[in-house]
Amino acid sequence: MILLFIIAVVAGVAYTFYYTKKVEEAHPPTGKFIKVNGYKLHYRDMHSTPDTKLTPLVLIHGAGANFLDLKIALGDRLSVNRRVILVDRPGHGYSERPENSHQLSVQTRQISGLLKKLKVENPIVIGQSYGGAVALNYAINYSDDVSGLVVLAGVSHAWPGGVASHYSIGAGIGLGTLVRWTLFPALGAIKGPEFTASTFWPLPPPHNYYERAAIGLLFRPKEFKNNALDITHLLKEVNAMESSYETISMPVKILAGTHDTTVSPTIHARTLSQQIPNAHFELVEGSGHTLQHSSNKEIDNMLAELDAELGEIDAAK
Repeated sequence: MILLFIIAVVAGVAYTFYYTKKVEEAHPPTGKFIKVNGYKLHYRDMHSTPDTKLTPLVLIHGAGANFLDLKIALGDRLSVNRRVILVDRPGHGYSERPENSHQLSVQTRQISGLLKKLKVENPIVIGQSYGGAVALNYAINYSDDVSGLVVLAGVSHAWPGGVASHYSIGAGIGLGTLVRWTLFPALGAIKGPEFTASTFWPLPPPHNYYERAAIGLLFRPKEFKNNALDITHLLKEVNAMESSYETISMPVKILAGTHDTTVSPTIHARTLSQQIPNAHFELVEGSGHTLQHSSNKEIDNMLAELDAELGEIDAAK
């Protein structure tokens, strides 16, 4: 039995090396790299012909993804007439991960450093799901550097039930290390597209989304651990942040889907809108968790409202 176990582990590790090599060959970096606080961030600065009167956008992706998700959903379209910054959060895609990056403040520190190096001033920050929590932390810690906020199905409050067991296992050592290096890459290859499609319920994902968004990168052992650490620490992080929501003074737009079974609209979006003084909340009928793909009209309207509000603020100065 021990010999069979050793053979299975060796075979699993060998497959993981093969999987990692193949998925990185299929999905190499598509952006640029810049060092922030000693760690490389992978980013994309999209501004072919920007209208300088429009506030630049910073797009922060959710868990289990990289910046390609928001590039497909919003970046390609919105960058037609305004500057759009996409970034792989620390430890995701091709960004390096500083110590303690499960803390939202570490992630926002890295993003803030990137924007300063790119000379992006007072952007509108858009965060989806886990990225919504990052965006809220950014607004709290760098309030003078943000013009407005758009939170799409964002995590903002404590929720019942904890997290799924595969995240708890994946974040750990011992058994966690074993399954990250033997089991999860194989499961990702088999079930990854099916699991990803389920997150779009009740709507289908965009055509060939799994490949176009390079979701397979998630199942590399190091990134899977980083993602699991982010998720298993998120409850503590939002608990610590909740009392500061009332200090957010910039205009905030909050969007949630009626059919979101991943992040409860009632626990998070609706409650958040009641705590932030200058917040507008909208519930999209028939949409699920992936609003960045399904609610372009609502997002465009919110950005137009923000542009108008920011124009009024500038005129009043």
